[in-house]
Amino acid sequence: MTREDWTVSGVYIHGDNSGAVAGGPGAQAVQNIGSPPTSPRLTDVLAALAGLRKAIEDEPDLVRDSALALRDVGRIESEVREETPDREAIGSGLGRLLSRAGAAAGVVTAIYNVKRVVEDLLS
Repeated sequence: MTREDWTVSGVYIHGDNSGAVAGGPGAQAVQNIGSPPTSPRLTDVLAALAGLRKAIEDEPDLVRDSALALRDVGRIESEVREETPDREAIGSGLGRLLSRAGAAAGVVTAIYNVKRVVEDLLS
């Protein structure tokens, strides 16, 4: 059999296929694109950050510059979502949060909880 004798029908896929493929009358192809599932560790970090945010919001008068503290929480959250999180940026943010926490015991506890789960995520 020579190449000229081949009959081509249907869909022939070779190499990398990075999208939906359909062929023929009435064929449909659907590709759902969404966020990748979050890892259990990332879920733990996000939950700890939510707890920290709530602790700051619950005791804003005890936290020095609570608006800046909340901004630090948001920046840490953005950083841990990165494909390659910057450990130094996360550590700096946690350090700033500790210095702002002052006498807010609930906030300090929440910061150390975030530190623990972040270390687990990045290990």
